[in-house]
Amino acid sequence: MIIHRIGFHEMLQAVIGPLIDIPRVPLEPGTLLSDLRLDALDRATIAVELDVAYGIEIPDADIQSWLTLADIAATLKRLAPQEDYQPEGHLKGQPQGVRA
Repeated sequence: MIIHRIGFHEMLQAVIGPLIDIPRVPLEPGTLLSDLRLDALDRATIAVELDVAYGIEIPDADIQSWLTLADIAATLKRLAPQEDYQPEGHLKGQPQGVRA
């Protein structure tokens, strides 16, 4: 299996982009998930995509606590293996919706 490195912003766009109804919304760390009209089902979908992409299991309590994109990033930083989450903010892995 080939692991592709993509930036966190690109990963979020790949995972969240198809779920939001607002075209070309800038995804910033402080962006509220509610502003993107993401409901509980959308958050669960994001969690599953990240689980698969990074080989982790995100607890329900973490998913329910997500208010911003920064919250998602903090969860990944805490749970993703160190080699998958780089200090400079780049993630390694390929979410389901991304094609090489």
